[in-house]
Amino acid sequence: MEEEINATPAPEENREQLEKRAKKKVHFRIHLFIYLIVIAFFWLLWFFLFKPSQTGESSVFLKLCWAITLFWALIVFTHYMFAIRWNRSAIEKEVERLKKREKKLKEKMETMKKDLQAKENQQQN
Repeated sequence: MEEEINATPAPEENREQLEKRAKKKVHFRIHLFIYLIVIAFFWLLWFFLFKPSQTGESSVFLKLCWAITLFWALIVFTHYMFAIRWNRSAIEKEVERLKKREKKLKEKMETMKKDLQAKENQQQN
């Protein structure tokens, strides 16, 4: 019983965790906004200054635009995964998983004890 009481986090800890998660989300949104602005700038720059004529040649700047767009998109995606999807630490998740596993094992032991007691009662009768 005392473990259950101690296991519940204090309101201050919850507030700190919520603030930490909120900061991560805000930082991601800022990162995404900067990404979109910079990428748009590069593509507009290519369109107005470096776009090839009808010859179909691709310029070095076009390749650079693609490289920056794709590489930075991968970084933004990774940032999204860590900020939004995987916002809890792996340790917290593992602790929760172990607690659930322990709870299931306790429930299983209790049912086995009840079954054993029931069999003993039947044998005595």
